[in-house]
Amino acid sequence: MPPVATEQIVYVSTGALRTCPFCGESLGLERFEESCNHLLGHGLKCLHVGQETGWDGRGNPWHNTVAVFGK
Repeated sequence: MPPVATEQIVYVSTGALRTCPFCGESLGLERFEESCNHLLGHGLKCLHVGQETGWDGRGNPWHNTVAVFGK
């Protein structure tokens, strides 16, 4: 089976702010859709979109939408 991505993996989340490794633009949080389209514009392929679950300090669950892109 060929590798999923061989050059670059970029993770975008509605729960975290990151910067684009190509141009430095802000990715994630409330800009999730724009962030995904931005990475497609750099020639990356969307490898996965799903949900990530974490817990706050009181043990209550919180959910984020995540996407993984790669070349």
